[in-house]
Amino acid sequence: MGKRFALLIIAAEVILLAAMLLADFGILPSRIDPLSTKSIMMHLTVVIIIVGSLIAIKRADKK
Repeated sequence: MGKRFALLIIAAEVILLAAMLLADFGILPSRIDPLSTKSIMMHLTVVIIIVGSLIAIKRADKK
């Protein structure tokens, strides 16, 4: 994965995470309860993708 592509993924995922947090606090309308299993799984998935992209960037810097 290229460094630029990984940065784009991180940017998109951070925007998604911010939107999910705004929905959890009631600022944005949402049909999912804040502490439901589905909500927690979505948050964890976004964080895992961000961490994976950061690892890919570190590996790209080593080359």
